[in-house]
Amino acid sequence: MKGKNALICLAVIGLLLVPSVYGQKGDNIRQAREPNTKTVASGYNITLNGTMGNNGWYVSGVYIGITGLQGNESVLYTIDQGPWQWYTATIAISADGIHTFTAIVISRDGNVTLLTPIFIKIDKTSPMIVENID
Repeated sequence: MKGKNALICLAVIGLLLVPSVYGQKGDNIRQAREPNTKTVASGYNITLNGTMGNNGWYVSGVYIGITGLQGNESVLYTIDQGPWQWYTATIAISADGIHTFTAIVISRDGNVTLLTPIFIKIDKTSPMIVENID
């Protein structure tokens, strides 16, 4: 029954996820390397480590960690609605763009907790000015 609960939850998550993100990249860059921790469910946190620019955009790759897990819990995650994977260590995302990180916690008792999806915006490309001379 535990496995069936997890599969049902995954099917429901697939139906609920409709990412929509608004906003634009900032022009000015401020360098900050402080971890950005978000509470995504009671007792669970996702920590994002990277160099923060303006308007919530990272100007480097981002490392994702999950804290608050108990010894009898496992985590399945997906990035950009790709294949589900087991969380075993810090996760790295390096591609430019807006990424969606979604995870679920599964206990050995079969309890399933959906962690709030996180949107991660990465822009490592420096601005460029192109001038045409006639």
